[in-house]
Amino acid sequence: MTTEMGALLGKLGLGIVGSLLATGIISIVGFLFRSRVINFVRRTGHYLTDTTVFVELSRRDRYDSEPTSDIDMHLFEEISEFSNAVEFDALNGNRLRVRGESIPTPLEIRIEHMPNFDSHTADRHEVVVETFTDMAFGYRKNKPLTEFESLSREISRIVQRECFGNADPKQTFLTGKVKGKLPADQDEINDDEMKMRAKINDGWTTLRFENPDFLKQGLEKYFRPL
Repeated sequence: MTTEMGALLGKLGLGIVGSLLATGIISIVGFLFRSRVINFVRRTGHYLTDTTVFVELSRRDRYDSEPTSDIDMHLFEEISEFSNAVEFDALNGNRLRVRGESIPTPLEIRIEHMPNFDSHTADRHEVVVETFTDMAFGYRKNKPLTEFESLSREISRIVQRECFGNADPKQTFLTGKVKGKLPADQDEINDDEMKMRAKINDGWTTLRFENPDFLKQGLEKYFRPL
């Protein structure tokens, strides 16, 4: 009798464990399915309304050496040879502004002197190519990002050649801020593959790309995920 009771209890135990496992699996599958449905609905809504966000972007090339020449109209002439679509906007001191064909804001080009108070280390200089005002791009429209990425890259190369004797920058990176209704549902991003860091702070998302050439790809991945 004791043996039969033990066998019966064993079967009951296995039945309970099996039921719990089945319930757990069904719950997980249901949760994943629901999450995918919610995500699909959210993405569809952003696509249909072409959700727009606004971004400030600044590409920076850091040099340990001093520039051999300033920002001037000669630099614009060199830039305009790269693309006929680039137009002159303004020249104020050592700050040159140009307009690209698909970028809805001028780009300001300047060289920033960054004093180093350590007497054993030379001062740094940063070539800055940045949006003059906020730049908008939509969930379905990424052409401004594409042109900023390519045009800022070429401008940096021209400044490198014309103002720094073609010396390689010690460091190149891109910083920025994004504001607006973001499709991404993360408060912080650390993406080693994209060499990208992002964090939401006071309604803005601050960005940093250790490689500026990942700008479009990174923003699409997290803020425009189709």
